[in-house]
Amino acid sequence: MIDFMKLLALLSTGIDSPVACYLMLRRGFDLEYLHFSSSKNFKIKRIVSLLKNFGGLSRFFQIFHSKMMDEILKLEFDRKYTCVMCKKGMLLTAEVLAEKLGCEALLTGDNLGQVASQTLSNLRAEEEQLEIPVLRPLIAFDKVEIVEIARKIGSYEISIEKEEKCKYAPKKPATKAKNLPKIDVEKLKKLKVEEVILD
Repeated sequence: MIDFMKLLALLSTGIDSPVACYLMLRRGFDLEYLHFSSSKNFKIKRIVSLLKNFGGLSRFFQIFHSKMMDEILKLEFDRKYTCVMCKKGMLLTAEVLAEKLGCEALLTGDNLGQVASQTLSNLRAEEEQLEIPVLRPLIAFDKVEIVEIARKIGSYEISIEKEEKCKYAPKKPATKAKNLPKIDVEKLKKLKVEEVILD
């Protein structure tokens, strides 16, 4: 018998993370949502509202991505690892919030090898400072399977709407992280977390 728990989902406006949330909601887990925002993003509100149809909606929180990156870019590291350091910062920030909310694990839409930050060595590097577990229900899915589910639940058309690309992404991101600096969690704790009320 599964002991269902509350998870903090790192939810983006891309295709993968809404599908990961749907799969866990379908299993009966309760989710809180955290989004790292680059602007006043209306897509994310629509995605959270859509996920509400599948149950388990608690609260939706938002942190400005640029504020987190300001802290990370003060550190010395090869900038080809920026995506890995970004994800590491997101997970550590999420861990802080998860502790406050009583969540027992983090949930991501990671899928092995689809993007540079999701190679096995990079995934390992991203969570090396974490104490909380990270659940990745899409880890063995291929893109066709993920898109099929996204179309079925209605998130696909929202996710593919055009938006600004990340300004921090390097032209040639590294796939094998090594010698990355530790991130000061105390500085991440000072980031402003906004609870977003859905209309």
